Amino acid sequence: MAMKRITLFLLFLVFSAFAEEVSSVSIIWAGMEDGVNRVGTPMHFSVLLENSASTATPEGVIRLALPAGVRADATTPAEAPLPSLDAYGYRFFHFLLEADAPVSGVILVQIEYPGCKACSYEANILFTAPLGLPKADYVPVPHPISTGEYQIGALYFPGWDGESNGGWQRIWRRTPERKPMLGWYDEGNPEAIDWHIKWLVENGISYLAVDWYWDRGNTHLDHFLNAFKKCRYRSYMKIALMWANHLTAGAHSEEDSYEVARHWVKEYFSMPEYLKIDGKPLIMIWSAEGMNRDMKEHGGVARVNQIFQEVAREAGYPGVHICGMKLPEARTNNAQIQRLKDQGYDSTFIYRYKDARNVAPGTKRYSFQELVDTSADYWWERFCVGTLPFFVNITSGWDDRPWNNHLEIYGKTPERFKAICQAAKQFADDMHLEKWIMLGPVNEWGEGSYIEPCTEYGFGMYEAVRDTFGVKPADGWPVNYAPSDVGLGPYDLPHALTSEEFLGDWDFTDRLHGWRGRAQIREVVFEDGAMSFTTSGRDPILYTTQPSPFPAEKYHKVTIRLKVIPDPETKQEWAQIFWKTPTENFTETKMVGTSYSPTGEYQELTFQLDKHDRWKGPITSIRFDPLTRKGARISIDRIWIE
Repeated sequence: MAMKRITLFLLFLVFSAFAEEVSSVSIIWAGMEDGVNRVGTPMHFSVLLENSASTATPEGVIRLALPAGVRADATTPAEAPLPSLDAYGYRFFHFLLEADAPVSGVILVQIEYPGCKACSYEANILFTAPLGLPKADYVPVPHPISTGEYQIGALYFPGWDGESNGGWQRIWRRTPERKPMLGWYDEGNPEAIDWHIKWLVENGISYLAVDWYWDRGNTHLDHFLNAFKKCRYRSYMKIALMWANHLTAGAHSEEDSYEVARHWVKEYFSMPEYLKIDGKPLIMIWSAEGMNRDMKEHGGVARVNQIFQEVAREAGYPGVHICGMKLPEARTNNAQIQRLKDQGYDSTFIYRYKDARNVAPGTKRYSFQELVDTSADYWWERFCVGTLPFFVNITSGWDDRPWNNHLEIYGKTPERFKAICQAAKQFADDMHLEKWIMLGPVNEWGEGSYIEPCTEYGFGMYEAVRDTFGVKPADGWPVNYAPSDVGLGPYDLPHALTSEEFLGDWDFTDRLHGWRGRAQIREVVFEDGAMSFTTSGRDPILYTTQPSPFPAEKYHKVTIRLKVIPDPETKQEWAQIFWKTPTENFTETKMVGTSYSPTGEYQELTFQLDKHDRWKGPITSIRFDPLTRKGARISIDRIWIE
């Protein structure tokens, strides 16, 4: 009898372990893929499933319970079999839905897997009447609206070339509801930017402060600005630069400051669209900290700003209007603002407001209503200092689950966002401020600071700005519509850059293909079927982030084919592969290294990962440190994992 009880107990443990593994399938999200869905046109409805277990699932079933007036296309029936999901895998299931009349309602999604833990999901849907607009050959001409005495601007993050920060994959994998109205677009496409311009000016936003990246002569993420210069409607929109100068030590110097300013003059200030205040081109600077650190023996920030003024005047401008950005941010006091003034700043601003006063420090999740309730307190505090003018900030939220999952401010809605817009307008009126109103980032999809037209909100966020600050024309507001309403789009990047599949073999014929230079890499070019770059420090880093974790157990080694121009004084180099999991960052405890002798020719470095006792579980990112030397010229034509 005792043996029988032990046997039954062991069977129970085995069954429990199996149940725990197969009960890890969840519906992460379900909904209409696009922000506008018209009657009479088949529209896409998607369901995202995830298996968080280390074993594959059995097969299952998925079904949709559709509201009256909505039907599934025969090619994608409302009930269908579900294939097995790989370990740590995910899958999008796509349906085509149609409606013959306007309808709003709820779709109930249900899945059947043995023991699934989140088996149902309710998704709101809305079908609206077609607008009957004529087909267009190009983006229709914008019709800007007036905002009277207010000048409404917004910050813009040019991070959507398909590769930066891991590309669009990291957005649609975690938060598919953030899909832009343009699709997962190519930000270097002037036609896509012309849609941005049209929507912005027709909703009262007249300029963009574009994040700009420079590090000792090297620029990146400048594809948006380069494409803007080719836009048909660029004259409708003003732009300025926000130098994101969060750089490593030694990046700021007198020589570099002159080079930066001359680059601004040559490439941007002469553009008719460049925003000027009292004739001075507006430049926003992310942070003074690095300038002070690098220039402390040579006059600090004050000297850098003096150089900027000097170069601008030499070019015929009355100077530069310099706005201090990053600090002070969450808090303000007289001494901080006075220090900025003494350093040569003309005004201040913050990138975003996300530090609500009513929330305990360290809180990882709270409501957007807290920002509604406390934004005016922050403006009042800044106003009471009175030392420098400031741009009134209208926060666009924060929810960085795709990037870091550090903080989720939930519950952002067009209504709540509009309440902050109205409070900002009232504040500017009451305090008789310069009518400088600036929105937080319109398109920081990874950090969750976004109001650009998208699946989640449609045009609701832009219309909140329009309805607050705009002067309504006699014939009504310009109609907001999607490219599909006039037979254009989508503007998605090629499938290879938004693939749902694990990307485990990369070449570098023309771009990074999912890899990114994290630090100390400059002069990147693509030639002769390879990516080549120069190391600017002793710790150069490349890395790639996968849209979904992949099981370490299925892969054994990484091979990298590279060429390093040898240093006559260095016979041996040291290369390393690191990996990251959902719960642990890159550390020396999860690393495989190898030494090698550069020959000036291509050679293969192999990193045997399965020999390491911590190569296991779900892997989210791989990092490659090619050597430990500054000034090396490296070419890579392939990386693969097998």
